[in-house]
Amino acid sequence: PVNAVAALPNRQGAISGGDDGMARLWDLKSGKQQKLFYQPYGGPVLSLAVIPGGIKVAVGSSDGFVRIWNIRSGELECELNTYGGAVRGLAVNPSNPLGQLLAAGADGYVHVFNPHHQDH
Repeated sequence: PVNAVAALPNRQGAISGGDDGMARLWDLKSGKQQKLFYQPYGGPVLSLAVIPGGIKVAVGSSDGFVRIWNIRSGELECELNTYGGAVRGLAVNPSNPLGQLLAAGADGYVHVFNPHHQDH
């Protein structure tokens, strides 16, 4: 099943993630899959957030990692370990222009990342 969905700011695309451990980029006009973001060790995708600018997506998984993917190239840009179990929710802080990322861990904590300034 699909566990998470996020709309892209261009109004033409969306990203979904599910139990198969994959995130998919969809063209909303045609309904066709455009890209597949495969996480070989991540387990089910539980949460998604589009980073400001609309060219990167954060994918939260059951393994406790948040993976940042470049939507255009399909490249994995970095992995962020929450050390807190499954990443049940993701949000971007709208008041931070650098895309501060908030991750809700199964450990009961909110983990804060600045993906542009993390050691990957």
